[in-house]
Amino acid sequence: MISRRLQAGMDHLAGLMAGEKEPWWIIGSTALVLTGVEGIEPDDIDVVASADCLRRVLAKAGIAETAPKPHPQFRSSPYQRIEFEGATPIEFMGNLEVQTRSKPARVAFGSRSEVRLGDSVFFIPSIKEQIALFRLFGRGKDLSKAALLEGLAN
Repeated sequence: MISRRLQAGMDHLAGLMAGEKEPWWIIGSTALVLTGVEGIEPDDIDVVASADCLRRVLAKAGIAETAPKPHPQFRSSPYQRIEFEGATPIEFMGNLEVQTRSKPARVAFGSRSEVRLGDSVFFIPSIKEQIALFRLFGRGKDLSKAALLEGLAN
């Protein structure tokens, strides 16, 4: 069961992504919830797609793209955070890259699992790819999330 706040955010996301044919994924804590991990209330809904896909979505919604804030570990373009009253915010990340020890690594998935909430369809990476992504991110909170998924992967 997801919270009303998260459901409201998901409803907004469904509207924004309606009709988009290019692949996109929800990652992070919201993907954990959609995978079935209980006891988590995401701070935001992280959406990853190509830059072209997200620019189309933002333009269709009449949302002006803003310059991304510099981050030492993550880079995306476009990056857009959208907030709706009473809803979990949505963060769009186009062409997401993660800085590794040697070089930036582009986030890409080979899987796209469909999750239905009511009449809406959302997409997440496989459990194994979610684990790999959390490990790539490497922060303490991400490694904890990877551990939560470990039991589901076996």
